[in-house]
Amino acid sequence: GHPSVGVGAGNTPAVIDDSADIEAAVSSIIVSKTFDNGVICASEQSVVVQDNVYDKVKAEFQKRGAYFLTEEEKEKVRKKVIIDGRLNADIVGQSIPNLSKIFGINPPPGTKVIIGEVEGIGKHEALSEEKLCPVLAFYKAPTFEVAVDMADKLIRFA
Repeated sequence: GHPSVGVGAGNTPAVIDDSADIEAAVSSIIVSKTFDNGVICASEQSVVVQDNVYDKVKAEFQKRGAYFLTEEEKEKVRKKVIIDGRLNADIVGQSIPNLSKIFGINPPPGTKVIIGEVEGIGKHEALSEEKLCPVLAFYKAPTFEVAVDMADKLIRFA
């Protein structure tokens, strides 16, 4: 046999609504996003969270080693995720310490994933792009239906 490689665009979102087992959902996303430093295109790129569980989900991510970017840090990360309209190859599959240097940020030691809370989807929001590293976009949706619509837009955007 001959080895073959299949790749394609992915911009996989996860939706967490009020029926979810929040601990299991967050754990699964972190395991997926940290395996091989998030280089697998099937790993989550964004998390869309229903408003009425948003704070619980955010707290669970933080408990499990996620670092939420400040507004200033988000700007630094946005500038390094997409360069000249394309994914910055220098961030693909990089560890948190390496990403921290590239982005010019200082998350605490032991950080497993970097998260930016955002609203936009599309070329105007670099964090809504496929990132292929342990960085996630984090969205708030008022209802489950809106969350599904946002997830659909994220997939179609890719």
